[in-house]
Amino acid sequence: MFFMMFVVSALLLVLGYIFYGKFMAKVYGLSNGNVTPAEQMNDGMDYCPTHPAVVLGHHFSSIAGAGPIVGPITAASMFGWLPTILWCIFGSIFLGGPHDFGAVVASMRHEGKSVGEVIDHWIGRKGKQLFLVFTILSLFLVVAVFLVLTTATFVTDPVVAFVSCMYIFLAVISGLLIYRFNMNLKFVTLVMLAIIAVCTIWGGDWPFVAAVFTHSADQWNIFLAVYILAASVLPVWLLLQPRDYLASYFLYFAVAIGAIGMIFGASMDSGNVPMIAKNIQWFGLGKANLWPMMFVIVACGAIDDIISLRAWVKLIVQIVAAVVAVAHGVVIEVLMNPNIFSENEALILGVLAVPVTVLWIVGITNSVNLIDGLDGLAVGVSTISSVTMFVVALLVAEGNVAVILAALMGACVGFMPYNLNPAKIFMGDTGALLLGYVLSTVSVVGMFKFYAIVTFIVPILALALPLFDTTCAFFRRLIHGQSPMHPDRGHLHHRLIDMGLSQKQAVAILYSISAILGLCAVVLATSGSVRLYLVIIAAASAVAVGIFIQRTLRGHKYHPPVDPTTCEPLEDKDVKA
Repeated sequence: MFFMMFVVSALLLVLGYIFYGKFMAKVYGLSNGNVTPAEQMNDGMDYCPTHPAVVLGHHFSSIAGAGPIVGPITAASMFGWLPTILWCIFGSIFLGGPHDFGAVVASMRHEGKSVGEVIDHWIGRKGKQLFLVFTILSLFLVVAVFLVLTTATFVTDPVVAFVSCMYIFLAVISGLLIYRFNMNLKFVTLVMLAIIAVCTIWGGDWPFVAAVFTHSADQWNIFLAVYILAASVLPVWLLLQPRDYLASYFLYFAVAIGAIGMIFGASMDSGNVPMIAKNIQWFGLGKANLWPMMFVIVACGAIDDIISLRAWVKLIVQIVAAVVAVAHGVVIEVLMNPNIFSENEALILGVLAVPVTVLWIVGITNSVNLIDGLDGLAVGVSTISSVTMFVVALLVAEGNVAVILAALMGACVGFMPYNLNPAKIFMGDTGALLLGYVLSTVSVVGMFKFYAIVTFIVPILALALPLFDTTCAFFRRLIHGQSPMHPDRGHLHHRLIDMGLSQKQAVAILYSISAILGLCAVVLATSGSVRLYLVIIAAASAVAVGIFIQRTLRGHKYHPPVDPTTCEPLEDKDVKA
């Protein structure tokens, strides 16, 4: 079994390299004749032409660090070896590899600058600042984990600390010998690897090692923090590059040992790692399920943005995605009883739970997609809906749902400045379908609960604007004898535009309505004096919004657009189905 796993994995990776690699090379326009920034701008400091073996070792060590080694081991113990190896193979070919490769090519095409500078060039200063904030916050976590794990290892075993310090010292020496004294790369490599091997094998027998490298955790934290600072500001050729290059040979050795183990080590398999683990939540965050079909929704939208899929094809994909979400526990089991005279506050759906949930998920997914007809409209309404449900989730102690909604809010807020009129970036069906799918499924997980009957109305109010627009479009088309999937210009945002309003005015009006509905939803989820204050704020806001809308619409009347060739109304023509 292990031998077949090795052969199949190697074959798939080689095929991915040949065919998908060739595809990426064509997309990026790669050629050996292209001159790199290191050759064009060689200054001996930031731009230094480097031997291919050093470049390979540097990037291989940077990518194949502790994460890709520990990650599969952890995943195999949690999910089984089959899902893990499939994820490693196809994730490397279609996700990890193209991601890292694309970043390198983007940097090379922009004078070797960092990704932040590339973002500044194409998106703007705000985009760069947002990216850098995200990067810094991520580095805080990475550095914290690095310090905890490394310090614990150094305190436990001074020999490891000694070898690591020698490793850093020899990396600096290697950089100087190669780039300043132009010594032969093979000679430097052999000498440095030999020294590291000697330190690793016999370092534990040397008395000074324990005496010099035995320190407390706090002392090692200070030393490592200073090292991190130095590594981040020193020229790459002096420390990071030679360090990673030397480390790559140990990684090559580890890969070779792993391959030998897969080929000849089948008899030593303990059988403790199953092919597919049992009794696990494949897509979970605490007790709240996440959904694998989210990626299918994104793929459907991306394909539609390129080749324009038929409406029924997208509908089938959305239904499948909704069914899979239901299969993972995202189900509306109860609804608020519309009969106010009944003693029962909730209706148990029973066998209707699945179709009602599927209808809700598909309906909300399409609703958000349908209002994406003006710059910034869909992302703004989705932001308001996310904020509304986020606040309610906190009020009813749905922490896991609040985390997902907070992430969605952050994504929407970060995207909004570039999508407002005049838009620089368009979300297309890729973004609109994803927003609708996440909002619909999150609302099911967090809002339709027995313990908080009032929260049943929250997702409906939070998403009332797109729901109302979609419902009207559905029945309007049926009344006109058209298919519900037939496009028209009867959407709310189009009617505001046809009244003579600008895009910004139309979007502002719809934002205001959505915000008032969201505030009403929050009011319903509160109690006591807080509710009283929110009712006053909601009432004042409603009056202000009403005055704003009335003044904006003053002097504007609805005039349906007319086809100049036939002089007939263009009610049946639209950009969204």
